Amino acid sequence: MVHFSFFHLLAFFTLASGKPILIPRLAQDVSQGGTQGLFSVSLESLGSTSVKAQVTNVGTNAVRLVQRGGILDQLPTRKVSLKGTGSDPTFAGVQVKYVLSHLSPEAFVRLSPNQTVESIFDITDIYPDLSPNQEYTAAAEGTLEYTTLDNPRKFSHAHYTSNSISVQTPKELAKRLEIRSTLECTGEYNQLVQNALKRAASMATAASADARSGSANFEKFFKSTNQDDRDEVADRLEAIAREATTTGELTYYCEPTALDYCGGNIAAMTYPTENKVVNCPGYYETPAENNYCNYLDQAAISLHEFAHATAVYSPGTEDITYGYESVLQLSTSLAKNNADSFAYYASAVFLNCATDDSSSTTGSDWPWGGDSPTTTGTGTSTGSGSGGWGWGWGWDAKSPESSTIPISTGSSSGAGANLEDLIKWLISQNTGRT
Repeated sequence: MVHFSFFHLLAFFTLASGKPILIPRLAQDVSQGGTQGLFSVSLESLGSTSVKAQVTNVGTNAVRLVQRGGILDQLPTRKVSLKGTGSDPTFAGVQVKYVLSHLSPEAFVRLSPNQTVESIFDITDIYPDLSPNQEYTAAAEGTLEYTTLDNPRKFSHAHYTSNSISVQTPKELAKRLEIRSTLECTGEYNQLVQNALKRAASMATAASADARSGSANFEKFFKSTNQDDRDEVADRLEAIAREATTTGELTYYCEPTALDYCGGNIAAMTYPTENKVVNCPGYYETPAENNYCNYLDQAAISLHEFAHATAVYSPGTEDITYGYESVLQLSTSLAKNNADSFAYYASAVFLNCATDDSSSTTGSDWPWGGDSPTTTGTGTSTGSGSGGWGWGWGWDAKSPESSTIPISTGSSSGAGANLEDLIKWLISQNTGRT
């Protein structure tokens, strides 16, 4: 039997650029901060606008924690919420879309029981419009994604709420230097993105009509039959469709600049206050078009990013959770504020997917039967479930030097061609092996 592990563990031991450092922690220390589920998250003010966040594994098993997109990310993600005496500061950081199956080792940190990983960041990188000489209250709340060591391809998530801390800004507050660049897509990327936006517009248009009328799929993803909820979802999707088909508020960059950190195989990111969407290399490693139910493609990722943008529809959505199975667990209010909920819902409507996950007229299940590869799809891996690059019958490829498993990157060849490629790949991998 052929065995392949696509994941390797990597721990970070530096605080530079906000990278976390692993420190041992005694069991009696884990009560600091709020604890929900497997992780305790605590905040500590380091003076001025610097903050230290600590994440402790309070469970009984070692885990591989995803650092991308959350409180441990070195990018200026929404690590904390901030409240002042007047109006709340405006988040001006970045919202990240990562692809689970493409995550590289640097995207993970291993946490043993009672072990802590910490990260230091400056809140002015996230909220640059703070008033000088003012006190703010900071707290962290969100979701952490992780795998166990025994099953590194099955992603789970745990909610956390931290303690609250006070942050006092200095009398003179330096403004963040913003560098903006205008990029032009290459011919290859330009066509791919144009195709993705056209498909995203079709998805959003179909889903907005479905939401307005109220369907079983809407109730499945948003847990509501209320007309106000249906109209709110429909309004956002209509705005996304307009943005994808006209010269709108956003600037879409096909490639990142030196300032856009795409480490860990991030697929794309959105800067809500800058009205900017940036594609990372992981975006192009995702199928351009996918016609299987519950699996995202490039168009769905673009739709996800548009759902974040306040300029498209205010307020923009958050990244509460990722993946098909995870979005189905959200309440109505959380689903309406979760970008992936819109991506999976629009994709399901566009592909005419059955609400019970059986095969449908347009979308379909995997043709070879058995369990689906995972909720992450063929290369799109934005979901939770059993498997990263695994396939329905549960085998793994042999070693990192083996060739890449073939995946479908378009809809023209169809499922049969994809299966044929997979069979050829299996034969080539087993040639000369016992």
